[in-house]
Amino acid sequence: MSEKSSVYTSFPIHRVTDVEAINISKINNMIAEFDDFDVLDPLANGHDPSDRSESNINDIVKDDLVMMEKCDIMVGTYFRPSVGQSMEMFYVNHILKKPVIMIIHNQDVTGQLMFDRNQHKELTYFGKGMLSPWFLKHATCVLPMYHIDGPFHSTKLISSGIIYNKVKELCN
Repeated sequence: MSEKSSVYTSFPIHRVTDVEAINISKINNMIAEFDDFDVLDPLANGHDPSDRSESNINDIVKDDLVMMEKCDIMVGTYFRPSVGQSMEMFYVNHILKKPVIMIIHNQDVTGQLMFDRNQHKELTYFGKGMLSPWFLKHATCVLPMYHIDGPFHSTKLISSGIIYNKVKELCN
């Protein structure tokens, strides 16, 4: 039997709204339910992100780097530009040469398409502007957090099946 692949979860931790925190939690819970994967969650290390002491900052970064080095893939939940999350994307994709899936909080879900660099699919309009070229260069795949569903065009959170299938595909 082969060893489980590991997924590093990335998300902003500063100035997160209640709604964003709920969506991060929902997506992280979806990933945690994937039996084929071990989840490496940066908040599971017990550090307090609001503690700005030098020793805590060093411990957070050191522990995150260790988890990123152990992971096979990174899955990030993205709401707005974040220095830490951008550095994680760069490190995992550019330095470690591992795939990065970013799940984008898209306010305007009409006409959303997935971006997949490996399949040369185009990225369409997300929200009120395009994502940074640096972001797109280091994201192997970008998925919209919400999609339109049903005859009344209600908005639904991305399904765990979509995330699972993309993680499975990129880990092989």
